[in-house]
Amino acid sequence: MTSGSKLWESPDGAVHVSRWPVRADDPMQAWDGADTYLLEALSEEPEGPVLLVNETFGAMATALAASGRPVVAWGDSELARLALRANCDRAGVAVPWGPITERPPVLADAFAVALVRIPKDLRGFKDTLARLAQVLPEGTPVLMGAKSKQVHKSHVGAAQSSLGPANSTLARHRARLVRAVRHGGDVPSVVGSRWELEPGVLIDALPGVFGEKALDEGTRLLLEEIDTWHDARSIVDLGCGTGALGLVAAARNPDSELRFFDSSHRAVRSAEKSWRASFGDRTAWFEAADVLTGVESDSVDVVLCNPPFHQGTEVTRRVAAHMFAESSRVLRPGGRLLVVGNRHLGYHVGMGRTLRDVNTLRSSKRFAVMEGRR
Repeated sequence: MTSGSKLWESPDGAVHVSRWPVRADDPMQAWDGADTYLLEALSEEPEGPVLLVNETFGAMATALAASGRPVVAWGDSELARLALRANCDRAGVAVPWGPITERPPVLADAFAVALVRIPKDLRGFKDTLARLAQVLPEGTPVLMGAKSKQVHKSHVGAAQSSLGPANSTLARHRARLVRAVRHGGDVPSVVGSRWELEPGVLIDALPGVFGEKALDEGTRLLLEEIDTWHDARSIVDLGCGTGALGLVAAARNPDSELRFFDSSHRAVRSAEKSWRASFGDRTAWFEAADVLTGVESDSVDVVLCNPPFHQGTEVTRRVAAHMFAESSRVLRPGGRLLVVGNRHLGYHVGMGRTLRDVNTLRSSKRFAVMEGRR
């Protein structure tokens, strides 16, 4: 077994695949029953190139490419792109990948079938289907799948509305599929949300982005600690979502440079749209990335972060720990990291591994805002 990878005996052949980031001690595998079910069902569909949408770690794409079938990947997650690249490099194949916020990297009429992993968020799923309907030719079959407990009537209804006649399958491999065929006619885009966060600061978000329609309790609590920092030349909104934290920081620090990072291309695009709606041509930077990869060490004064505690359906503190370590690396000596999280997650412990003077600034029954210094 290749270090950090596990052998998947997929319906299209055996491949070594890993999650991202690649860890030799990772107990989790890069595929699940829905991936197996989708590839089994694919064998009953027309031959030809496959458009693979929203895969998490690129296992299906790698297996299909290794079997010789042309495949193109399209999705929202930058981490998924990195996982796909690592798995393809290991298998000695190449799969084109493009962000869901743009058109697929090859002509849509080249695809014989589309495979879609159903995400947790229904609005994000509907947005994906609307984008898919806009690029697939009439008559193209679409297979959508997830774990059985995550597939509901609402997913079948969404597929019916966007694509055409749809039905769900019986459960297999603890997974369930929805099959639809692209009908003719135009399908309207799913409209995002636009609202005022505070005077002069607007949220203009794409569907399905965290914080699209309203502030969550944790973000609202952290916003109360954003101040005018006269020594802050550079401020980062890490895991930016719609960009609410960075937007408010920019309003209170008009001379500071703002940078927005998220692994979701939809989120980064939303933060950019919100920035333009709020500040016009004022300069800021927006990047879909694995945390702060590529940011120079000792270059940032303040990092603001509301870290996720899920990776897909897995509950984990590893993502937050990676964010804290990278924040410590990029902060200048004396720079501060402000974090909000559920109290029971104990983020102060992880922050204390790389930062000093970690303390709680504000708390509620569920959340706590913590600050650490480089």
